[in-house]
Amino acid sequence: IAAPYPLQSEVVPQGITEIMLGAFSYVDDESFSVKLPNTLKKIGQEAFWNSGLASIIIPEGVTTIGLRAFSYCTNLKRVEIPSTVKKIDAWMFDWCQFTGPEAGLQEVILHEGVTIIDWLAFHYALTRGARVYIPASVKTISGAGYASWALNPHALYSHYLHLLLAL
Repeated sequence: IAAPYPLQSEVVPQGITEIMLGAFSYVDDESFSVKLPNTLKKIGQEAFWNSGLASIIIPEGVTTIGLRAFSYCTNLKRVEIPSTVKKIDAWMFDWCQFTGPEAGLQEVILHEGVTIIDWLAFHYALTRGARVYIPASVKTISGAGYASWALNPHALYSHYLHLLLAL
């Protein structure tokens, strides 16, 4: 699927199983929303890169989200990722905070089933005080999974990030 311009709200039709590479990239409307079908299985690399996407709930059944799928989405405030996604890939939300400290993600909900948060997945992505809900199923946080430093699971709060772990 490829996005039409201009775009304020889009409903991806039932039956679609994949959003291709760059499908919604550069959709520069100030803020747009997208409703994804429960038939979706894959969100391609850079699918929403540098777009005005404001929030997204990824439906159960999606198993793969490509590299940099949401990079540079500075309007993106809330993301919910289902249990069927096992890995939060490298640079998935890279530079969502690019335009300043008030930009970036405010809430990230990872459902039980996610097991890996890869290298720099949230690199410069989170607002000050952002909440990231990490389920007990997460077994690996690679390198700098949240910012430019490695996470110590016993030091769960900084002024940049508030983690809520389901341990």
